[in-house]
Amino acid sequence: SSSSSSSSSSSSSSSSSSSSAVSGVSWLSEYRDVIRALYLEGGVVRFWKGIAAGLLLTINPGILTLIRAYLTNLLLRRGSKHATATSKLHASASVSSVHNFWIGFVSKLIASTITYPLVLCRSQIITDKDDDDQDDDQQKRRSPSKTTTINPFVLVLRFLYRVALRLKHVSDTCSRVVRERGGFSGLYAGVAPHLLQAALKEATANAVRLRLSAILLFELRKYRRT
Repeated sequence: SSSSSSSSSSSSSSSSSSSSAVSGVSWLSEYRDVIRALYLEGGVVRFWKGIAAGLLLTINPGILTLIRAYLTNLLLRRGSKHATATSKLHASASVSSVHNFWIGFVSKLIASTITYPLVLCRSQIITDKDDDDQDDDQQKRRSPSKTTTINPFVLVLRFLYRVALRLKHVSDTCSRVVRERGGFSGLYAGVAPHLLQAALKEATANAVRLRLSAILLFELRKYRRT
């Protein structure tokens, strides 16, 4: 009986490991199929479609950090008005996890509200057909077919021209969204769930991160004293 139970347990473990291996292989095959489909659709450039709007979205962390620092300093200044000489040593600890949560929530709410039109236009660019590739085709037709030595200055000008085309495509997409959706309010279609998800995520991360930083700093000071 013991041998049969051990054989059954070994067979169950082997079946579970084989099923997990099959699921892992299927996941990799699906991922590979998506990569192949994107490559066949537009080549290597297809993986960077919408990168111009994505690069413009890098201002979101900057706005977030600016507002978060302002709110934190404002809260510390209000607390330091009634602080004594001994309590000033705990000025950083006066900002509780609850305060950090709401600071992160408000900061991300404002930053995402400002940059949400770029998020919408970027998703529109990715789902649309390759309109901007027509400009690339025209540029290829203008370029000479012979392999000649090109001045580096000309290469820089061509690169800047392509960047300008991408930025123009972002602007044209935003203008089209405004026209099709009845005004500038169309740029904020579906903004509520996006703001809620982004603000809650940043608020939780801000509270947990600063709390862990305070604990680690306290333990480090305690270790140095000993």
